[in-house]
Amino acid sequence: MNPETSHLYKQAGQFAKANTLRSYTEIVFTLAIYFTLLYVLFFAYTHNLWLLYIPICLIAGFIMVKIFTLLHDCTHHSLFNTPRQNHVVGVFLSLFITMPFTSWKAEHDDHHSHVV
Repeated sequence: MNPETSHLYKQAGQFAKANTLRSYTEIVFTLAIYFTLLYVLFFAYTHNLWLLYIPICLIAGFIMVKIFTLLHDCTHHSLFNTPRQNHVVGVFLSLFITMPFTSWKAEHDDHHSHVV
């Protein structure tokens, strides 16, 4: 390992371990924002506020990407300390993006078996 790489590993080391409190905080705040946006979308739709509806849809799409990112971290067992916790939370998060966690994890693990 060259000196530049070892320096990067040392700097990134603080992020190598799961932080359960931070993980749950990220999930709670992300889902709170998501459900708030869904409420605003429903309100905008039922009151014909199309100028509000379209940007809120775009923001909700970004929040869905954040939910996917959390699910992806569960796939790598990096969001929580135990594989079971990662699996349960991954299945839960997959409900919000309508992507089955178990089958996606199998495909993603296969992807990593071919990537260096």
